[in-house]
Amino acid sequence: MRNLLNSVVACVVLSLAACASSGSQSSSESEASHRLARYAELLKQQDSTALSAMFEPSGFIAHQGQPPIVGRAAIEAFLQSFGSYKVLSHQMQVSSVVVLGRTVEQTGTYAQAVLTPEGRTLQVAGRFTAVWHQEQSGAWLIQSMRTAPAGGG
Repeated sequence: MRNLLNSVVACVVLSLAACASSGSQSSSESEASHRLARYAELLKQQDSTALSAMFEPSGFIAHQGQPPIVGRAAIEAFLQSFGSYKVLSHQMQVSSVVVLGRTVEQTGTYAQAVLTPEGRTLQVAGRFTAVWHQEQSGAWLIQSMRTAPAGGG
């Protein structure tokens, strides 16, 4: 009888731990999803100050084949360099999410329509990998945002 009671208690404890872990994981995934939607909206608005603030102080943007842009000030300056362009649309579609503790990695695709200073409309698309980390304060910040062209290695 005592062994049965111990088994039942062990099962309940394991079940509760699994539920708590699952709840924490889905909460992290949900928060990262909301933050990515905010990131996409700020890209449409071309708000380089707010976008750069979404990164960790040592966070970076990296496009395949180009050196990474590291740190908030560098990211903001990089984004401001596109001030004469107009983002007409921007979509990000997540295809997979990996949650590991206080880190969330999202991978997916993006598509953007941009009006150039010369008046041409460019359509760009590709893949992205966003890595978010929850700070001690509870804030979710971007560790890295990597992009690659559609069909690119």
